[in-house]
Amino acid sequence: ASELRTAMARGVHGYASGRDRAGSLGSVIGAHKNFRDQKAFGQSTGSEMSRVTIGLMVYNEAAYVRQAIQSIQQQAFQDFEIIIGDNASTDGSSEIIAEMARDDGRIVHVIRPANVGALQNWNDIVTRARGDYFVLAGGHDLWSNQYLERLVDCLDRNDAAVLAFCRKQWIDNQG
Repeated sequence: ASELRTAMARGVHGYASGRDRAGSLGSVIGAHKNFRDQKAFGQSTGSEMSRVTIGLMVYNEAAYVRQAIQSIQQQAFQDFEIIIGDNASTDGSSEIIAEMARDDGRIVHVIRPANVGALQNWNDIVTRARGDYFVLAGGHDLWSNQYLERLVDCLDRNDAAVLAFCRKQWIDNQG
């Protein structure tokens, strides 16, 4: 994990543009290159590895989480897993996520019995990640359908790049 923090602190060396609609850190961090090799530790969530791990952090996002997950599921690039860290939501978010996880085997739903804070939620998601690349998302983010494709393409084409990100457009509850 310290290697990941160090790599992220070095700055952005890759850039994938687009008209992606996102409202959190996920749009800034984008994808971290060679993520699996840089992890200090990890736990597998299954036997198959995906190219990209999407870590979705959720706390009381019932109004938005279904759309956020659907925008991930509708990506042109489909080789990913979604690890959702539900940080003890009390607004029905967990039920929405569980329903969607039943229909999509790429979704791993991690339910926290008590709110552990954003950092511990993030750290747990990171330790479960298996992909070559890691993308952080929030339970209220909306991605264009080419978001992952552009991030992965940017990192694949640029050996020196360790991060890729896109432009973001802030949206409110009116869209």
